[in-house]
Amino acid sequence: MSPPPHRSLADLAASLAAAGDAEAAVFELVGSWVQSVPEPSVKVALSIHSRRHGEHCLELGGVTPRVPSAVPGPAFDPAVLAAAGRLASTGGRLAALACVLLPRLVALAAVDPGPAVSAAPVARALRRIEADHREMAGDLAALVAGVASAGAPADREAVEAELAELARASGQELRWPPSNLTGSP
Repeated sequence: MSPPPHRSLADLAASLAAAGDAEAAVFELVGSWVQSVPEPSVKVALSIHSRRHGEHCLELGGVTPRVPSAVPGPAFDPAVLAAAGRLASTGGRLAALACVLLPRLVALAAVDPGPAVSAAPVARALRRIEADHREMAGDLAALVAGVASAGAPADREAVEAELAELARASGQELRWPPSNLTGSP
């Protein structure tokens, strides 16, 4: 089921700006994790994910109508971003990205531009971002499976303990390894 079309250009601009702000936040957060992740394959994957979120931010900025009265809502609860930022383990970071951050980005980008003047470019950009999110979810599912299979039982307990704060902040139940990864957000 697709979202209802926006009733005004200001509503559309606010929705797109919020989605762009969320992509920028994930670009920064995931990019900050790259240096401290010890696994080379995860380091490369996070670097690629960060870059792609940066590209989404730029693309959304390019199609967002400039409407002075448009005020975007919050992209993420600040407590969720803060909790995700404090995660230290690779498993915790991957679970946060796959189960909390990417699904929120998908929800924010689920915009029906409606009959707005800029509807065609916006719709094209959103379709590209949606397809990219699906591909990223599949990449993350495979990466999580690989990291989880390489870990010891003690690693699982440590990651679950670390995810407790993020679970409280996001209101979601988070486990390591996540059981709800299907390759689509």
